[in-house]
Amino acid sequence: MDLQILIQTLLQKIEQLEARVKTLETENALLKNKKNSNNSHIPPSQGQNRPKKNQNLRLPTDNKAGGQPGHEGTTLECSSEVDEVIKHSPDTCSNCGNHLSNHAAVLVSTRQLLDIPPIVLKRIEHQVYKKQCSCGHTMQGNFPQHVACSVQYGPNVETLVSYLHARQYMPYSRMQEFLKDVMGLPISTGGIYNILQRMAKKATPMYQQIKLKIEQAAYIGADETGVNINGKNHWAWTWQNAKLTYI
Repeated sequence: MDLQILIQTLLQKIEQLEARVKTLETENALLKNKKNSNNSHIPPSQGQNRPKKNQNLRLPTDNKAGGQPGHEGTTLECSSEVDEVIKHSPDTCSNCGNHLSNHAAVLVSTRQLLDIPPIVLKRIEHQVYKKQCSCGHTMQGNFPQHVACSVQYGPNVETLVSYLHARQYMPYSRMQEFLKDVMGLPISTGGIYNILQRMAKKATPMYQQIKLKIEQAAYIGADETGVNINGKNHWAWTWQNAKLTYI
């Protein structure tokens, strides 16, 4: 083979090998530094090193299931403050039949029962009266400012509905079922919606204050979570620091 042709062939081979090395280096870099929400603009749900669904990241150990030795457990404890005391004292002697009402009782032991009192719907009627003074002037009382309709839900109902929705994430239908079956409160899903709209309006000024303080914070952490709404993917964003969270 002519020397010039050989050199040309080798140069082409070197170029091919250099291109191959560059490709392999790029692939190697991607494998070592997979894109995620920390080093690129892609959301966490699309991170290349995102753990597979239902993948257990815990390493296997020889420990048995359940609490481990040294783990501090929790248990119910008696309280020094009680709301009701029920005394159980014998009335008659099982040996001779004598009555024991005049005998001193000595406390032997106690047990405490934690329970919820029966939940009964409370109806409060506000009545406005008028009075006529001896001077002839007539004065009339006024309804409280928060009692604006002939029949309406009270502030405790509004607070509970807001809590069940915003913190416990209960759907309207399940919330309606809970309020009816447990609380004895007749309410429609439309009524729940109206309550939440009123409470959201009340909370808006504080919501905006939190947003302003987050914007002015020296540092913040951010996160996004995918939310499926009617089959379409949306994103819920969260910004927070040590004291405040803005969603």
